[in-house]
Amino acid sequence: MTAERLDPAEVEASRHARDEVLGRIEAAAARAGLDADLVTLVAVSKTVPADRIRAAIAAGDLASARALLGRRVAVTGSAVDRSGDGRRASLAFPLPVALPPAGTYAGTVAVAWGPGIRPGAARRAKVLVADRGAVEVTANPDALRHDRLRVTFAGR
Repeated sequence: MTAERLDPAEVEASRHARDEVLGRIEAAAARAGLDADLVTLVAVSKTVPADRIRAAIAAGDLASARALLGRRVAVTGSAVDRSGDGRRASLAFPLPVALPPAGTYAGTVAVAWGPGIRPGAARRAKVLVADRGAVEVTANPDALRHDRLRVTFAGR
């Protein structure tokens, strides 16, 4: 769409909003003793309906879901049950999450960000999705020792 087709009031509102953001960038850069020209402002817009992403995940098309999301498919859950050796953990989710079909997937696991918790390094993991949406993660015990875990799906 060209600028001529846009509502002039919307264009002016967008310019005003951009100028406000640039002003905040300049102020923050000045406080940090940096050159504001080193910062690139990038506009982002949601262009893919969530239903389309969920459908790709549900179909097991992780490559398409990754392309639509701009990142790997990931879920964050609470470790509710761990094996005695600490190498397996079952995850529970407080809200419904989009999961790929039942099966075993290669992936990663890391501590999930939260108040007072910084995200940890991702470790390789085997992720088992059961028929009823249960998720079990097998990985190095150190990667599974936290209560909230972020699991990504890389593929089968």
